[in-house]
Amino acid sequence: MRFGMALAVALLVCGCASERVALNDRNHPDIRITAYCEVTWRGKTVDVRELPKLLKKAGYTRNDTINVQVADGITDRKFPYTVLYILGQGGFPRPILVSERHASSTTAKPAGAAPDGGPSGVSPSPKRKVTYK
Repeated sequence: MRFGMALAVALLVCGCASERVALNDRNHPDIRITAYCEVTWRGKTVDVRELPKLLKKAGYTRNDTINVQVADGITDRKFPYTVLYILGQGGFPRPILVSERHASSTTAKPAGAAPDGGPSGVSPSPKRKVTYK
């Protein structure tokens, strides 16, 4: 009985001791490039050449997709592609650039609808805005 309890506690402690806490998906990337071309790793500014070492230390493998978020203010893509090159040379061949943009759409009344819903036979629909974040 005690052995089973000790084993359960040991597994719980060892299983939760991983450094990789972030989700690293499109909405929660670990690496960000700011509008001033600074590279941040989990909120801290780092040197670009340290990224492969930080990724390996955090438990990323060669098969993981690395999301690198690029600020919308960057128009020249030379620096972000340099970051992708450094990650590739460091043993991570699957980095991708993601942006901060969010999708949104607006629907309005169908074309040809009468304001009062009369002769065209189409009732007016209220304007509705849908935003995805």
